[in-house]
Amino acid sequence: MSNLLDYVKWRGDLSLDERPLDILDQLVLCELSYLDLDPVEESIGVSGRTLQACYEEIRKQNRYDLLTTDGGHQDFVEACAASRRFGTLVLDHYVHETDPELNIQFAALCFRLGVDLDYIAYRGTDRTIVGWKEDFMMSFTTVPSQTKAVQYLQETMQAGRKAWVGGHSKGGNLAVYACALNPDLQERIAGIGFFDGPGFCTDLMDLSLLEPIRERIIRIVPAYDIIGQIFAFDVPDTRIVRSDARGILQHDLMSWQLDGPQLVLEKDYAESGRVASGILSQWVARLSPEDRTAFVNEYFDAFAANGAVSFDEIRGRDYGRLLSEMLSVSPEARDSALLLPKTAVEELFRQAGDLFSAVRTLPQAQVRELFERYRNRTEKE
Repeated sequence: MSNLLDYVKWRGDLSLDERPLDILDQLVLCELSYLDLDPVEESIGVSGRTLQACYEEIRKQNRYDLLTTDGGHQDFVEACAASRRFGTLVLDHYVHETDPELNIQFAALCFRLGVDLDYIAYRGTDRTIVGWKEDFMMSFTTVPSQTKAVQYLQETMQAGRKAWVGGHSKGGNLAVYACALNPDLQERIAGIGFFDGPGFCTDLMDLSLLEPIRERIIRIVPAYDIIGQIFAFDVPDTRIVRSDARGILQHDLMSWQLDGPQLVLEKDYAESGRVASGILSQWVARLSPEDRTAFVNEYFDAFAANGAVSFDEIRGRDYGRLLSEMLSVSPEARDSALLLPKTAVEELFRQAGDLFSAVRTLPQAQVRELFERYRNRTEKE
């Protein structure tokens, strides 16, 4: 099995004219949206600059790590910049805004793919505390990044050109949201890449807004899917991809497996992932919007105490002080946090009871066979 880095090395010598944009190219571009382009933002402007030229500049400043949760992947960025397929693409309309006071972490850029086609990529959640806080805020309010995503699409799509719009994680949510709330632009949207992103709380968004674009959405999620199951909505073109990572780490695009020029697809979700996502969904459903608000604001404020901006800074803090700050939240926020393990225990006991009732009706040989199959499956996961 191979991954996106192997794909870039294998197909990087072919231009998009020779081999048109496909789903793997979209994943590459969405991963590149995590590139820290702040050092070259001014030179990119709206007229653009090639990926190769941008990389040469940021490499001198050691700013080439992707701003994903895990970071790194310099080899991937370098391979993309050196390739004919991606290195020659012109980047423009790069924007990046992080403001803890305004609860916003937003970034996007546009890749010019040809004379009349673009790819607009929204960045997902990075390592900042405010980025993760904004994700949780989606459970009780329209977040600033969603509003900015709508405006960005309006400002970036040029007359006479079509565009693919996509993103990974929160970026996928922003891509769908921006397309849904820009009905005047929908005719020129070629398609939407929705890669393991959360859906929409129906208390906040009318899902009928998705109907004009639903058939143009390509949704890809890993077998162990947690993020993509949050407020999930129906997407006809949904694909479950195999990952070489374990558990929630399958969210990482670089872990998704390829066989030559195609994704390796699974027939169904991992059972352990179903359990975990079910627990999370039930927990969110049991909290009122007011409780969600209190939980998110107070716990993330505790993380950000003493000026911490990213989770990298939290790792170096006094854990005793951090625990004290988290315990000092209001009773309402504490009750919301304690509801999560309670929900997990209740759900696990419910599933165990259902399983026990079903197993009692089976012959002993079938029970042994099912146990062995389940054990082998969970070991792989």
